[in-house]
Amino acid sequence: MYILLMGPPGAGKGTQAARLIEKYGIAPKFQQVICSALRFKNETPLGVEAKKYIDAGQLVPDSVTVGIVRDRLVKDDCKSGFILDGFPRTTAQAVSLDAILKELGISLDAVLNLNVPSEELVKRISERAVLENRADDNPETVQKRLAVYEESTKPLIDYYRNSGLYQEINGLQDVDAVLLTSLNGVGEIIYDYFKIVPNEIECIRKASKLTADTLSLLVKKAKPGITTLELDTIAEEYIRSHGGIPSCKGYYGFPRYNLCFY
Repeated sequence: MYILLMGPPGAGKGTQAARLIEKYGIAPKFQQVICSALRFKNETPLGVEAKKYIDAGQLVPDSVTVGIVRDRLVKDDCKSGFILDGFPRTTAQAVSLDAILKELGISLDAVLNLNVPSEELVKRISERAVLENRADDNPETVQKRLAVYEESTKPLIDYYRNSGLYQEINGLQDVDAVLLTSLNGVGEIIYDYFKIVPNEIECIRKASKLTADTLSLLVKKAKPGITTLELDTIAEEYIRSHGGIPSCKGYYGFPRYNLCFY
């Protein structure tokens, strides 16, 4: 699964990326790709190059940024999926990302944009600055960052909206609600990712209900003196009478019984 998270500073992209990863265990997160270049300063030539610009207080050129991203995406732990958070920031970077993904034989599955009004963003970032003792995140500075976002990053919305992958998420909701909306946004992708189609989901639902009903029956039948073999027989008869097949029986050397008692 390959997901791109978009949104202005303070929208909660990092939080939601972490929660999506925890939910599905799908991939590493790219949070603020430029800053992550610092971790590579002693490991790759591109990292060293990026650090020069960062130390000089200059913007890192796209050629360096895109190179760092490409070097990360080709690693083995990205083959099964990833969540991009903080890149691309401009349409030009998005075009470069498309070229990288095409080279790797990868296509984005979804682009989720966390939409939060400017007033709320200023409030969030200012409160975070107080907690983290960051004097540079004052309201005036935050407004400037948001202005830069509006000018350079927001055109990405049009770029990805035209791709048919774009979905907007209300970032004003609480954290859990944002996650739920995000999950709804990638719901169809989950089916494809795990190669599960809707009729299989229905079969799983019916099997789960039959399992629960069987356990409820066994709870009623479990009385002093009854043996586990007798309970196992009751379970098999009930399952088969309702159109099911006891799948544990003989599975990978499992004994001839249907139930595992412990």
